[in-house]
Amino acid sequence: MININFCLFFFLCLPIVASSQKLDTSSVVAVVAFREDFGKTDDNTDYGKIMAEKAMTAIEQSRRFLVIDRTDFETVLKEFALWEGKYKDDFKKSFSDEELARYGQRLKADFIATGSISTLDAPISMVTGSYKATISFSIKFINVHTNRLYASGDFSIGSGGGVIKTFSSRGEAIAAAQGNAVEKIKLFIDKYFPIYAPYLRTEERDRRESEMEKALIGAGNNKGFRIKQKLDVILWEDQKLPPEDVGDAEIIGIQPDHSVVKITSIKRGKTLETLKDKPNTLYFRTKSE
Repeated sequence: MININFCLFFFLCLPIVASSQKLDTSSVVAVVAFREDFGKTDDNTDYGKIMAEKAMTAIEQSRRFLVIDRTDFETVLKEFALWEGKYKDDFKKSFSDEELARYGQRLKADFIATGSISTLDAPISMVTGSYKATISFSIKFINVHTNRLYASGDFSIGSGGGVIKTFSSRGEAIAAAQGNAVEKIKLFIDKYFPIYAPYLRTEERDRRESEMEKALIGAGNNKGFRIKQKLDVILWEDQKLPPEDVGDAEIIGIQPDHSVVKITSIKRGKTLETLKDKPNTLYFRTKSE
């Protein structure tokens, strides 16, 4: 039987349609609390729900989706609880993709997002006397319409710290590691739900020899872009075919609806001057790898 408090922490989100986003994202996503696959003794913390909260934060900050109103969220939870009672004998502790897809069908979702925590460890260092946490987890998106896995990834995160920053308790170290999961999930979203920002113009460059070429692109923090984010430079002349990867870029300045990027690498024989002469084909894409 599925425990409502354990695994029904989810949210729905709708795509934001904009000219800078050339690929469709899911129309509706339901996020279910992560499964705990590690040994846990004398610890009542609901780590699976916390990881779902981190996934919510990452998806919300990606600005690619619109989170539904909390009033609607509570309404769906109550309806979901009734449905669980009807089908409680069909579920086990470990849910198959097909079973999770049935949840999505009930919610009228296109994707279920969930995952599992395989290891969670926070030993104390005998040298520094502080704690250091490591968490390994996976995340996956299930296509509700096909009952098949759409995308998945495995990650390992740590609490950081060291000489300068130390953690005086196990819980503090674990919380720090959980916070670091947000960036990992953002990168996962960047890969499987990419944003394509169009080239706008070449920025005036510094005359210093070391200065890289710069460009203004048509997406900013309104699309979840962030300073120092890595982007692919691509040419997409025939949008029925895969785009051509021609270089790499990094965001160095950001505004609500546009960003400034520096070109960190580009294919031999190509420059912004030659690329920009191809109208409506030059884009900057959130990293695919």
